[in-house]
Amino acid sequence: MQNNSKIQDLDAYIPKAMEDWEIPGLAIAVVKDDEIVFGKGFGVCELGEPETVNEHTIFAIASNTKAFTSTAMGLLVQEGKLDWDDLVIEHLPGFRMYDPYVTNEITIRDLLCHRSGLQTGGGDLAIYGSNRSREEVIHIARYIKPTSSFRSSYGYTDSMFIVAGQIIATVSGSSWDAFIKHRFLEPLSMTRSNTSIKELMGDGNIAIPHQMVQDKITPLPYRNVDSLGPSASINSTAWDMAQWLRCQLNNGEVGENQLIDKDILEETRIPHTPIQIPPFIKKIIPNIHFISYGLGWVLLDYHGRLVVRHTGGVDGMCSMVTLLPEEKLGIVVLSNKLPNRFVFALSHHVMDSYLDTSPRDWNRLFLDLDSELATQEAARKQREKEDQVKDTQLSLSLQEYAGVYKDQLYGDATIEIQDGQLVLLLSAHPNISGYLEHWHYDTFMCQWTDPMFDQNLLPFILDGQGKVEKFRLKVRDVLDPLEYEFYRVSGDTTI
Repeated sequence: MQNNSKIQDLDAYIPKAMEDWEIPGLAIAVVKDDEIVFGKGFGVCELGEPETVNEHTIFAIASNTKAFTSTAMGLLVQEGKLDWDDLVIEHLPGFRMYDPYVTNEITIRDLLCHRSGLQTGGGDLAIYGSNRSREEVIHIARYIKPTSSFRSSYGYTDSMFIVAGQIIATVSGSSWDAFIKHRFLEPLSMTRSNTSIKELMGDGNIAIPHQMVQDKITPLPYRNVDSLGPSASINSTAWDMAQWLRCQLNNGEVGENQLIDKDILEETRIPHTPIQIPPFIKKIIPNIHFISYGLGWVLLDYHGRLVVRHTGGVDGMCSMVTLLPEEKLGIVVLSNKLPNRFVFALSHHVMDSYLDTSPRDWNRLFLDLDSELATQEAARKQREKEDQVKDTQLSLSLQEYAGVYKDQLYGDATIEIQDGQLVLLLSAHPNISGYLEHWHYDTFMCQWTDPMFDQNLLPFILDGQGKVEKFRLKVRDVLDPLEYEFYRVSGDTTI
């Protein structure tokens, strides 16, 4: 690894910014002209513990897994085993979407570019961290209602990448996990990378997830996201990911071997689905002209260059991978705090260093944005409190709200009485409980034991006879924007 004068300030810049963002640990690797010019870790693996982060520390890369899946599909295209525009039902005859027309028309390409008609995050509650198998996740896709017409707009969905992974397994004859290991991780010498938290057991030098819990940065256990597999389950290191960047930037060549055809990589970088530029991005990057989704990658322009990138976020982990193919420049940033937008700031800082653009204080820009969004969220919660109607009573006794309920998409949920309080238990998430406090009328505030779920209002709906018919559940938009309707199927449960 060679030193590089263009980014010699990183040793001072990164620790200071990590303090601003309260990030316990971070690792970064920078690739330029097929060399790793910077690879280093900062901070600690876990707050309160002595082990420090280095370039070989394992982090969850979450949705940066998607580019592995789309490129894996490209290998099968390269080998003539399928085509990007094959119908999904040609390879998975039992696959169904909510709309029969979409079932019959959706292609592999559609799966990989988020244009299925589903809403961003729609249905994620039913699969995220659940005990469902990937086959079960694919089955329940038929119950997710679309929010736009097919191929008309961008809707970021994990479930479609899980379907893509199942096609890879069906066509290749091996599991998605084995395919990724044998076709990418082993040839690229990504020796510390894997596709499941089960493979972390007994390993050392692992970053622990952290998240803000009651205004305090708190270590969290790893959540098992194996059901997300092809969408979000890879764990890796900055050094290992640098090998992935080298392969991507070197037109698929690894040493003297052509691992991936150049044409396949270029196909994944073609804009497929336009993404509306958020106002805050336009404000921070005024010279941006487009954002689009390719196949497993987000595409945008920056100072006349194509930027190929993706973020990854899962409990307590946040990552970003950035490629500037024309500059043969690649950046990977891995961190163990979610959320944090420093991964954006750091990536832009490095890009500017190589593009010799006018320096900008990206850290301050994203800190200000974070503060603005936090203010908006606080205002939303305040409006929620102000909308609470005081001094109202429940229509029924607690026992009459308890029972077993069912939503077609999610499945079963149980409401029990525990120590005089209603508690919501979700069948696919047995380690999570929601404690219900009366809010007003027949609506409760559900406080989840899982910080990722946070809290949400939960209204009960009575039928014409004054009995509980159902309750509605809508968790945080960042987790799932859909509203679920759980209909009562049996009587009360008391503990």
